[in-house]
Amino acid sequence: MTLTTPSGRPEFDGFSAFYETEIAPYLRAREGERRKAVRIFAAIVAATGALSGAIFALGPFGEGNFQLAFFALMLGAAGAVWLLNRARSDIGHGLLERICGRLGFTYLLKLSRPDYYERFKSLGLLPTHNREAWEDEVRGAHGGANFVLCEANLKYKSSGKNSSTRTVFHGQL
Repeated sequence: MTLTTPSGRPEFDGFSAFYETEIAPYLRAREGERRKAVRIFAAIVAATGALSGAIFALGPFGEGNFQLAFFALMLGAAGAVWLLNRARSDIGHGLLERICGRLGFTYLLKLSRPDYYERFKSLGLLPTHNREAWEDEVRGAHGGANFVLCEANLKYKSSGKNSSTRTVFHGQL
């Protein structure tokens, strides 16, 4: 397969060959893993559906059978979706590592509070938060300028009787 890059920028020179030697073999190697995740997803959904149907039809809880069947169905579906998303995420992160490496950038999947956090905070660029998660950091240089990109998920959890958690920022810094 020949890959056509979206522009004639020099960063993309040789990218078609890189795709053929690095990306395509990686995707082919992970295809079995992806298919397995889809099969497991389908099996869990089918088994959970059958179990939920049996609970609803044969359960000993009278009117509570529906609630129990619905709960079992939702629990199974959530587990199946989690497994499928994990496989998809693993493949995506592998692609990011390879592409960043090709472009001369470094990639970190998970990280603790980054060193540039205090600078953003002191400049008033971050909203008030008390929960944080950081991931997908890309560092490099382009056009003579160093850069860092990082995904931040900042939340604020209130306290008290009616506590709630809300996302105050989720995006790239």
